[in-house]
Amino acid sequence: LRAADLACRSVNGAADDEDYRRLAAEIRAGRKGGTGTEEEGAAKFARPVHFLDASIKFRHEGDAIVRERGCVFAPIPVPGGLHLRLHNDDVHTFEDVIRALSARRAGYTEEERDFLDGITPADTSLGPDSIAPLVGEHRAAQALTTRVDAEGQVTVRAYGSVRPASAGFARLRSGHGLHCSVATGRQPEAEERARALLGWCCDLCGAHPAAAAALVQALADVSGGREVLCSRPEAGDDGTSRGVAVWTASRSVPSWSGTLWDQAGGAAAAPAWRRRMDAFPPHLESSYLTREEGRSLFGLGMSTGLLPPGAFAEATGADPDFYSDVPYRLPDARLAKSPHGLWGTAPLDALGPGGRGTGRTHPLLERLASGRDGAVVPPRATTAVRLVPTVMVVDTDLRKYGEGSSLTRSLRPHGNVAGLHVAGGAALVEERHVGGEEDGGPGYFDDGTVSPAASPETLSRIVASGSYAAPSSALLSLLLLDPYPPKGLRKAVHRLYLTLLTDSRFKSRFAAAFGAVAYRPTSTLFCAGVGTESDTLLGFTVQILTTGSLVRALGCLGATRALLCRDDGEEGDDGDEEAIAEAVRATPVAHTIVRAVHGNILGSTEGASSMLPAAGTLGGGGGGGPLVYQPGERPLSSRLPCPPDDKYIDSRCMKHKRIPHLLRDLEYIYETPGTATRLLQRGDGGPSMYEIAPSSSFAANTPQPSPTGGAGQGYLAGYGVPDALDFPTVWARLLRSGQGIDPQKRRVSGGHVEYEDERWFGAYGLSLNLAGTGDSLSESVQVQGGGGAAAPAVGNLFAALFREVKLWLYREGLLEPDGGRASRAPHDEASSL
Repeated sequence: LRAADLACRSVNGAADDEDYRRLAAEIRAGRKGGTGTEEEGAAKFARPVHFLDASIKFRHEGDAIVRERGCVFAPIPVPGGLHLRLHNDDVHTFEDVIRALSARRAGYTEEERDFLDGITPADTSLGPDSIAPLVGEHRAAQALTTRVDAEGQVTVRAYGSVRPASAGFARLRSGHGLHCSVATGRQPEAEERARALLGWCCDLCGAHPAAAAALVQALADVSGGREVLCSRPEAGDDGTSRGVAVWTASRSVPSWSGTLWDQAGGAAAAPAWRRRMDAFPPHLESSYLTREEGRSLFGLGMSTGLLPPGAFAEATGADPDFYSDVPYRLPDARLAKSPHGLWGTAPLDALGPGGRGTGRTHPLLERLASGRDGAVVPPRATTAVRLVPTVMVVDTDLRKYGEGSSLTRSLRPHGNVAGLHVAGGAALVEERHVGGEEDGGPGYFDDGTVSPAASPETLSRIVASGSYAAPSSALLSLLLLDPYPPKGLRKAVHRLYLTLLTDSRFKSRFAAAFGAVAYRPTSTLFCAGVGTESDTLLGFTVQILTTGSLVRALGCLGATRALLCRDDGEEGDDGDEEAIAEAVRATPVAHTIVRAVHGNILGSTEGASSMLPAAGTLGGGGGGGPLVYQPGERPLSSRLPCPPDDKYIDSRCMKHKRIPHLLRDLEYIYETPGTATRLLQRGDGGPSMYEIAPSSSFAANTPQPSPTGGAGQGYLAGYGVPDALDFPTVWARLLRSGQGIDPQKRRVSGGHVEYEDERWFGAYGLSLNLAGTGDSLSESVQVQGGGGAAAPAVGNLFAALFREVKLWLYREGLLEPDGGRASRAPHDEASSL
């Protein structure tokens, strides 16, 4: 859809929506191919639907959204062509990559046909290259493989339109699971400019601390440029700047102001430019708006019911037909989603029933409204600007566990992950936003936004079951997208991080964005094989998880909210700071890491692999119940099952040593002063190990009660999650994953063993890693536990371990309490233990 938008703007000659007014006037005047009639204008402009074989159609089936007709690109000529690029990883060998580049295909798989939207074996629109090797010669494939290993990425092939490039992408992605992408021919130039700009920023930060502070402000700002440095609250009541603001987007006086006066011409009491300054005084912050904010203010001012008829046009000189010639409009560019379906974005107003944020407001609207009915406007309300909603990053990966190879091989990961189809960008748009046949013209937009396809109730369920939700910022976007840029650009970004980590404000904001939000999707992709060990973002954990104050902040929801939200000490111009703070969600960083390790181990078991295709729906009715969080379930209160087998020893996360990186992060946390003892402490008299017995509460698809007796205990008190599981419980369950793996049994009959099985390498390595992390925990408690705190903490740990031992005995049938009650329990109860 974005490619169709670029093609439309290229054909129409309009860089922005404001250009359409001038172009339409030229068409009506007989230029630009027009005949000089008033009816012409927007009808002459190309629309995205003209570059699509079928408009986008969806229908709702409960919480699932089913596509009726796909978004199919016609051959769109792209300036510079499209390049199929291959990225390096530590999972695939040289032979794997060479085979993928030089293999000849017999046809398309069913998933590839669905991805390419209707391509059949008889379809010759892609030419003979559809089954030919991507690289003709074996020697050329070897050369490309050597380059991708040395440089991090390489261009495999160039294409002239979207569909052939999609076919090449599908072959590398679904057939071999390689990390690849499709980029325009101008993308390398943009990447070189970005690298040069990042290098300039690094040099600038080293030149003066003020430059570093300004850059930190631009990266960490979550208010769209309203947050300020060097705040002066006493100077803000008159609408002037309260400090130093760093705009994250270009701002100007709205371009539509004064257009009615310019069109009228003739003598006037004052020139048009002077009257524009009266409407938007140049010394006030509220006079400078982004394009999106300007269009939202225009729609609010021109809408009926808010202001007296004609009051807005008379005060600003805005032409009521300024946007009438814009042929279409896409969703907010700030809305984005993960390419692998791990996170999404949504407006703050849509994250709860009835919305969360306050209404749209601007000082000009307040002034005009007060002049109409004589209302007295509070002084602070005259400076409030809220014209576009705050964008929240939410966790849309509602799987409890997932296998890495299926994540990297799937061509539509958002179709297999519960939740992502209702959050983020242009995933779902109405036909009128691409200029379909039923579009009667865009007219005015009430709030300048596009409503999400899902209901607020559905989105609120996704947020409630997710691990995190936080306001979007430039820094958070960079962290979430870190696995995807080329190697050279990613190294330049990491160099900037290292330069700025000496700034205490940046380090704390970086720790909150990474530890509370970006850690889970980054670790998921890392364990799936995306990226290399040498340049992963996980290398920065040593900078933040070895600092005691940051680790304690990441274990307290209140402190995490303070680091993720606005921190300039102001109430907030947009008036929804309280709603944003309430919408922020996170889990303690120690729980996040343990569940990341546990989830990646579980996803590689044989039982999970067989159930993964059915895990595409949110909630009941569509299967996959044990694999996704159901309504009412939350990560902090849901007990993950133990692996039913040890197939995960053969998975890529074990073979390529991805799990040790995560366990190393746990050791960093344990070794920070006071953290280990605090994690193991429990302030209640929870059930002892003798009170644990099989029951329906241990089924894998129902919320689990906490053995600690509630969430109001210790560091979990502030998270507001009923029946939250304490750390000893989740840690002991993870340790049980290494129980009984790769059993060595004596053969009583059969021939001589010809080849030695090497599975024991992975089992031995995992046992060493778990044992080392466990030793770090126990030793840290002994060192840190002053004043008699060590003994209760270690006692809680041993109680959790003995509970897991008893549960393992129940599952193996070696222990039957209460006269054999376990034998009468349903089969799924016993298996979930």
